[in-house]
Amino acid sequence: MEAGEAVEAVLRAASLPQCSHILITDDNPQRTLHQKLGALGGSWGLTVFEVAMDPRDSNSTKTHLSRIVRHARRLRLLARCLTVVVASDDPAFFAAFAESSDTGRLVVWTTRLLAVTGGSVMASDVKQLLRQHWTLSMMNAMFLVLSATPGGVRCGVYTHLPYSPVGAQVVRLASWTPARGLVLNARHKLFPDKYDNFHGSPLNMTVFPFSPYWMDVERSDSTGGATTMTRTGRDYTILETVAAALNFTINILPYGVWDEVMFRLEQRVALLSPIKLAIMPHLLEIYDFTFLIEPATLGFSMAKPTLKPRWQSLYYPLKDEVWASILAALLLVPIVLLLVSYAGEQWVPTDRRLGAWPVAEVVLGSMLAQTIPTRLPGSTSTRLLVATWLVFAFIVGKAYRGNLTAFLTVPKYPARPETLKQLIATGAL
Repeated sequence: MEAGEAVEAVLRAASLPQCSHILITDDNPQRTLHQKLGALGGSWGLTVFEVAMDPRDSNSTKTHLSRIVRHARRLRLLARCLTVVVASDDPAFFAAFAESSDTGRLVVWTTRLLAVTGGSVMASDVKQLLRQHWTLSMMNAMFLVLSATPGGVRCGVYTHLPYSPVGAQVVRLASWTPARGLVLNARHKLFPDKYDNFHGSPLNMTVFPFSPYWMDVERSDSTGGATTMTRTGRDYTILETVAAALNFTINILPYGVWDEVMFRLEQRVALLSPIKLAIMPHLLEIYDFTFLIEPATLGFSMAKPTLKPRWQSLYYPLKDEVWASILAALLLVPIVLLLVSYAGEQWVPTDRRLGAWPVAEVVLGSMLAQTIPTRLPGSTSTRLLVATWLVFAFIVGKAYRGNLTAFLTVPKYPARPETLKQLIATGAL
């Protein structure tokens, strides 16, 4: 019962109101933790996982934990804020959980981890666990140890600080008793920020030199004599700024290829790597991204489309409706002109009347800016119709030649793909 009250007091003092909770226990869990965690005000849900421990087969326990960690990580990715509570009286269970959660990437810095233990677990065991396992030593983790004393039940809350003025150490953050409740350490707070000050500690950096983000440049002194090698580039400038703000010393390991850089990070030979990294689906299975310094978008560029000689270029200066009207006029006007000529020139000798060929010369020749026949029609109606057609042909010819000149002066290039959808539609991929 006391363990549940102590956990409730710690989480109420340290957790954010919108946090969800995950409880992971072995097959002998603290049953009161269920009710206490579920009763936390503002909690956005509680998920409980129980692991069947097999003292004769440690691999079976690790297998169960790995499966649970995979499910718990999915919940972490969906939750806005998550606190993981791990309860057991067996140090081996915490060691197995720390290994599985590290491999399965359950705990990141924004995830709060509270390990709860009691019974036969000694303070020395807790300190050893905090120092040996990355999840417990470097992540945002605390240990709540329940112990029985002559004066009654007492709980201590511990964490591991990897960087402090005196080096790495395990500190006591708070204590809890049924009578006094939770008493905080004045020098520390619950879930302390372990990386707000590195106190001048050297940090290993693994680098993949990529210009212009990271460059080694030779610079000569003011006299032009001896030259020195200096580092520059955007990534190095950012690294220097972060080092000054967080008070750590930059220790750059020998340059390596990309795979070697990633291997050093995975094996924790290096703590940081100032490198431009793209967020891609397959990388999400390896890394967790907190925030972006420089959002970058993928883009493509294509050469300007070229113009090829085509007879259709003669067609483009006028719209389809205009061409249709001209074609209709070319078909109707000769017929009308012949009818008017025969009807209005009955008194004209047959050999002087406008025949089919002279009509074609007048209509087509004027449209093509050619001279008309010297023999003109004799009737007034025919002459008016021919004059009207000549005006029409003059206007259409001028408009066409003007538009054609403009099209030749400022050519109309084919449309260039500007989006991925348009690029796919061209068949270029």
